[in-house]
Amino acid sequence: MMRGKDLATLLASRQTELIKLAVCKLLTGLSVIGAAWETARIVHGLFLAHMSIEKAAPHLAVLLFLILLRCLLDFFANRTAALLSLNIQDTIRQHLHDALLHHTPLSPELARSGNILNLHLEAVHALDDFFSVCLLQGSELVTMLPVFFIAALCTDSWSALLLGLTCPVAPLLLYLIGRVTQAANQAQWERLQTLSDQFMELLRGLPTLKIFRQSEAARQELKTISDAFSNTS
Repeated sequence: MMRGKDLATLLASRQTELIKLAVCKLLTGLSVIGAAWETARIVHGLFLAHMSIEKAAPHLAVLLFLILLRCLLDFFANRTAALLSLNIQDTIRQHLHDALLHHTPLSPELARSGNILNLHLEAVHALDDFFSVCLLQGSELVTMLPVFFIAALCTDSWSALLLGLTCPVAPLLLYLIGRVTQAANQAQWERLQTLSDQFMELLRGLPTLKIFRQSEAARQELKTISDAFSNTS
C-alpha cells in the first residue's frame, strides 16, 4: 500500500493545483472579511445612522458582489480539489497496475486477490474524502485563519487574543476524533477484506461447489456475511 510519504510526493508533484487551491482560499477569506465589513456598515447605516436606501445601495451592491465572488471561489476550489483527487487516484492505480504487471513483490497482507481488489477499489477511492474534506479544510486553516487573525487584530485586540487562545483547540479535537475512529475503521477494513476473500474463494471453487451441490449453501453464507457487513457500515 502507498505510504504517507509517497502520497506527499504525489502532492508535491502537483504544486500548480495546490497553489490554485491556496489562492482560492486566500481570496475567499478576504471576501468573507469584506462581506462582514460591508454588512456591518449597512446595518449601522440603516438602523443607527438612518441612512437612506439610495445611499446604502452601493454598499448593498458591493456586498452582493462579495457574496457571489465567494460562491465562485468555493466552486473553483472544490473543482480543483476534485480534479486533483481524480488525478492522484489514477496515478496510484497506475502504480498498482505496474507493480502487478512487473511482478513486484507484495506484502503477505496484499498478496491475496481479495485484498488487492479492496486496495484498487475501496482504499484508493477513500482518498477522495481526504481531498474533498481534509485538504480543503487544511488549506482554509493555512490561508484563511491568518487573514482572520490579522483582521481581528486590526479591529479588536481582545478578539484576536481570544482567537489565538482557542485556535489550538480545533487540531486537538481533530486528533482525538481520529484516534477514536481509527480502531473502528480498522475493524471495518478487516471485515471488508474477509468479505472480499470469501467472495473470491467462492468464485474459484464454484465448479466444485456445483458438482457437490453446495453452491446454494455457499451463496447463503456469503449473503449472511454481506448483510452483517452492511449492518455495521
